Amino acid sequence: LRCSLYFIFFFSSRRRHTRQRSVSWARRCVQETGINAEYMGLNKLMISLKLSEEALKAYNELKFKKKYKWIIFKVVGDKDAIIDASGDFKTTFAEFEALFPKSEGRYAVYDIEVPFTDGHKESKILFFLYTPDTCSAHDRMLYAAGKKGFKDQIGSVSKEYQINNRADLNEEKILGGLIKQPSPQPKHFLHQTEKKKKKKKKKKKQHEKKKK
Repeated sequence: LRCSLYFIFFFSSRRRHTRQRSVSWARRCVQETGINAEYMGLNKLMISLKLSEEALKAYNELKFKKKYKWIIFKVVGDKDAIIDASGDFKTTFAEFEALFPKSEGRYAVYDIEVPFTDGHKESKILFFLYTPDTCSAHDRMLYAAGKKGFKDQIGSVSKEYQINNRADLNEEKILGGLIKQPSPQPKHFLHQTEKKKKKKKKKKKQHEKKKK
């Protein structure tokens, strides 16, 4: 019993010491960077970001009804994501790129039709976390911490891009790598087609032998 009490006291004191060090580290970071302590606390690292009804409705219209080609979202009040800008399929990537501010963070989604080598096209939704080096430390922490909550509400996306430099928001770099991909056919499908071809060849040979 004494031994067990000793171990309980030992580990609880160590845990308390570790927590004190974590708190002191957070305070030091706050003093050095000027970030609000609400975002530096280890137990409050993930912010429960909420999309407005209008923003969520617009995203569903982009995904299912193809009403929008892209939507840019802005965080207000450190907890709500609203629509900052949107565009239909007549707009270009250059117009989309020009609407990102130079010194503020943003989220964005972009719907692109990717052509494959076999001729068919597939719709892919790209997600952008835009936090340029020129934006404040508060914005960088806010958008990074709120990303998981934001993505949980919109569901799965095809690809994600982290943009820290405005030069990285380049059409050739981002969209160029997606175009002309090989057709994503599963291996078992290719194996079955090869078997069918071999069977056809055998039938032809047998048919030719019978004629002779």
